[in-house]
Amino acid sequence: MKKIIFIIVLAVITLSCIVYGINRNLGDVKEIIHADFDAAKDETSDTNSINQSFSGISEIEINAAIMELKLEEGPSFNVSGSFDRAYLKPEVNVKNGTLQVNQKGKKRTMGPGTRKCKVVVTIPRDASLNAVYINSNVGDIKLRDFTARTVGINLNVGEIDVKKVAFENFSCSNNVGKVSVDPEDSIDDYGITASTDVGDVRVDGHSYKRSYNQRGSSSKTIKVNTNVGEVNIR
Repeated sequence: MKKIIFIIVLAVITLSCIVYGINRNLGDVKEIIHADFDAAKDETSDTNSINQSFSGISEIEINAAIMELKLEEGPSFNVSGSFDRAYLKPEVNVKNGTLQVNQKGKKRTMGPGTRKCKVVVTIPRDASLNAVYINSNVGDIKLRDFTARTVGINLNVGEIDVKKVAFENFSCSNNVGKVSVDPEDSIDDYGITASTDVGDVRVDGHSYKRSYNQRGSSSKTIKVNTNVGEVNIR
């Protein structure tokens, strides 16, 4: 009799724990889903694009969560773009000659629909920037036809494609994605350090498997690393 009572009590306790756990976890899931639904409800048609022009820029700093980004030559310093979630809207300002583009994004990923943000930054032909720094979580990055003394890129997931950019020092780190670098100057000018954990390293059309190092004819440098993806320098 005592054994039966003990089993019944144990079963009740176990069942209570299961019910409590389910309620607690479902409550967390509902909170996440409602949060993204609320964010979607906050969107209006007049907040889905940006277009701002500036002058007197010497540096560019970009911090992004989810962004497809392109920097290219244009008639003026301008930041334009579109996004499909209000919380992906980039905040753009200038501080002490530095053009800052910041996107807070959102850590939670559950909920309906896609999340897209595309931003284009144009740089005048006659501009010579001291530095361009980009830190992004997800999204492809393209750099085209401008001049900057230093270029630094840190990306988690996406492709990095740099073409006809004049720089003295270039460094980038990518977790997952291909990296292509085709500078305006000859690659013979650069000291090069390039590596990948999974993929090939190609320099000037030749394959060097996981890593490559060279001394350049000047003090200019190119440093590239990706954990998963091909590195192509040409």
